[in-house]
Amino acid sequence: MKVYDKMIPSIERRLNNLTAMSKKWADGAENKPHPTITLSRRYGCEAYPLAETLAEMLQKSTGEIWNIYDKALLEKVSMDEQLSMEILKNMEMHSKFNDYLASLSLAHKPYPVVFQTVMKHMLQVAVMGNAIIVGRGGVIITQKLTNCYHFRLEADFKFRTASIARRMEISAEEAKKMVKENQDLREHFIREYLGVEDSHIWLYDAMYNNARHTQGEIARSIIAYVASGWEDKSYFRLSAMGT
Repeated sequence: MKVYDKMIPSIERRLNNLTAMSKKWADGAENKPHPTITLSRRYGCEAYPLAETLAEMLQKSTGEIWNIYDKALLEKVSMDEQLSMEILKNMEMHSKFNDYLASLSLAHKPYPVVFQTVMKHMLQVAVMGNAIIVGRGGVIITQKLTNCYHFRLEADFKFRTASIARRMEISAEEAKKMVKENQDLREHFIREYLGVEDSHIWLYDAMYNNARHTQGEIARSIIAYVASGWEDKSYFRLSAMGT
């Protein structure tokens, strides 16, 4: 079986980007808002490949680095106490971050300590912008942030099991079992900790059928939507990515 970590982008490169971005905030070098995109999906849909395609296209169209944040990266930062404290300290110098953090009332809800820290980091990267957040209830946690745009991938069971079988190099039967079990676990996690079904249409700016569109088609559509609603029209140069 293919190692699951190989299905997601390199952690070390993205971790370096996160550290550099948080230092810019602490130094006051970043004083303009930047957009953030959250990607939600039904288990088996290809959110990581879409996130990579989005990051590549966005870097071409904005001329800036875009970082992908997923379970692996957020949990790595949260469990590294020294790194976690350094990054949060950089962000907590900004009243905007503290205001949004207070709006979640994390201390008054029965979240596990580790998940509270994950949410703080997720909120932190969403406020900084130039972020693509995959899963982890990002659509719900960042729902109040005006710089965030939310999208979801859906697909039929056949597509999702075939995708998992191909990417993880397992049999169709193993993939069917994995999709069913992990979808149930994911839905339970969202309900248990965030109290909302992340499949609700009203949470999203748009939803896409992963089985009917290529990664490039979905990415171009998302970028066009975000660019059309972003106040600074000079931020996106769509011609630079061939759209």
